[in-house]
Amino acid sequence: MVMIQEPAERLSRLIRLEDRLIQEALLLPTYSFKEEHAHHDSLRDYRLAGYGLPDLRRLWVKRSPGAAEEDTSYPVYIPLW
Repeated sequence: MVMIQEPAERLSRLIRLEDRLIQEALLLPTYSFKEEHAHHDSLRDYRLAGYGLPDLRRLWVKRSPGAAEEDTSYPVYIPLW
């Protein structure tokens, strides 16, 4: 692979090699997994910081349209893993 001068040919051979390793179960492609996070609809600016944790500095809770002023408790679950 290193001695192939043409970049397109090198890339083509690397892709073929990767496909063969995947078919023989010698390589597990972890880059194709999509990570999804579920959160309550009232959470706003829900973003992930380092290590997949929510960025609590920007996180805020939007009050329901019909909620009374004295109703300040919200059922919020913030996943930590």
